[in-house]
Amino acid sequence: MKKIRNVLVGCLLVGAITTPAFAANFDDMSDVQVLAIAQKGRAEAQYKIGDVYYYGSNDTEQDFDQARFWYEKAAQQGNADAEYSLGVMYDQGESVEQDPKKALAYYTKAAAHGSADAMYNLGYTYEYEQDPPNYAKAFNWYSQAARLNHREALNNMGVMYFNGRGVTQNFKKAFDYYQKAAELDNPTAQYNLGCLYRDGKGVAVDKKQAMKWLGKAAEQGDEDAKADLYELIQQM
Repeated sequence: MKKIRNVLVGCLLVGAITTPAFAANFDDMSDVQVLAIAQKGRAEAQYKIGDVYYYGSNDTEQDFDQARFWYEKAAQQGNADAEYSLGVMYDQGESVEQDPKKALAYYTKAAAHGSADAMYNLGYTYEYEQDPPNYAKAFNWYSQAARLNHREALNNMGVMYFNGRGVTQNFKKAFDYYQKAAELDNPTAQYNLGCLYRDGKGVAVDKKQAMKWLGKAAEQGDEDAKADLYELIQQM
């Protein structure tokens, strides 16, 4: 898992690992200004300068070692975003040896400090990166992130209800979760919602609603949505 864009891979699938946003109160500062505040010990600035080094900027060259250094400083103060980011680095083996156990530990710390992204990643880890999968734990973490309106977690809750993973299969609840995520503009959920309207699972068949939601997913570049929308139009 790493800090990557969401991956859209088809009907009734899931989103990829998500990334924390920059701290808004530092957005208008130069990298030098943020670094100066970080050096004084402010955790939010330490996290932000870690992100600057992680991604690189117009003024700062990408440097994973420096990113990890500052994330660790912020994490020592209980900064959830920094803890999450360290989890990502250990997950991906960036500046450190890949270590899923340490990644899981950092995600757990970040989740305890309220990071919805970490909760989601824990759910994803337990569902897709454990052998065998632990669907009960995945469901638990997705549900916690979903309560914070994490759109990928909402979609994945829908997937779990649709497939009966970690919970009794329930198409109506799958529909409800897909709808919430779709309304938050998650393209995978929009596609999934369109599929349910098309197939009449959890909701009455409604081809117009199916076209609407498949269309929204297609507008965001989902190739499967484009193909399904074309096929649906041919049937109208």
